[in-house]
Order: sequence, then C-alpha cells, then structure tokens
Amino acid sequence: MNQDEKKILNGIYRNYEVIDDSIPYDAAELNWLLENKLDKANEWRDNNGKFKSIGTKKTKGEDWLSQISKINYKIKKALSYLKGKQYIDYTKNGYSFKISITSSGCEVARKLQTRRGRIDLWYQDKKDGIIWLLITTLTAAVVTVITNLIIEKFK
Repeated sequence: MNQDEKKILNGIYRNYEVIDDSIPYDAAELNWLLENKLDKANEWRDNNGKFKSIGTKKTKGEDWLSQISKINYKIKKALSYLKGKQYIDYTKNGYSFKISITSSGCEVARKLQTRRGRIDLWYQDKKDGIIWLLITTLTAAVVTVITNLIIEKFK
C-alpha cells in the first residue's frame, strides 16, 4: 500500500468511523487527502464539515485540464487498489464518489494511526519476499547455535 492509498483510507476512516455506510466525497476532497500529511488528520475538516481546499494556484487552459486529469487518475488508482484489497467499496457518480469502509479496511486504518500498527502493516507487506526468507533462516540458525552453546556449557 503506497502513501496515497494510506492517506485516503485513513481520511475516510477518520471522517466517518461507521462500517459499510456510504458517504459521498468529491474529487477535490479526496485530492486534499492526497496533498496533505497523515499527521494533519485532525485538521482535515473545516468548520462546515468539508475538507479544506488544497490551496494550489489556479491555472488556466491545458495546464488546468492536465492537472485535473492527473488528480483524477491518482484518486481512481488509489480507490481501485483499496477496493481490490476489499478495504473499501465505492461507486462513482460524475466527479463524486460514494465510499464505504469495510471491516478489514477499518482494521487497517486503525493500524495506520499507531507506530506499532504501521510497523505491523509494513512487515505484512514485506514478509513474503526472498530477503525475509533469508533473514528468517539466518535468525533460526543463530538461535540454534546459541541454544546449542548454552546446552553444551551446562553439561
């Protein structure tokens, strides 16, 4: 899971902590989540309950269109990943999305809020690789050698 996906999942969870209840979000709100850090999660909403604006400079012409399409692509990519992992369920209506968080998405979002949870998620993502196989094998070998040395010392 990359940073964009973490930010969107965490933002949706912090906004409305009810499982399987659809809430509408527009592309600008989801973009705000992408443009800001996770540790600013408590400041994501203004007094009216909407996400704050991203505060970017207004651009005109092709720059504006390319910027909007790039934003929509990043959002769709992140939402597709989260839906594929069954962390969220969403439907798209024009420029808005109706998003609901699932129980597994809720658990992941809770883990994203603590350092220990983020380490656990990082380990779960990386544990299937060849490097982790080698580290696990090396650790087992070291523990075996140490155990044998201790047993030989007490004989």
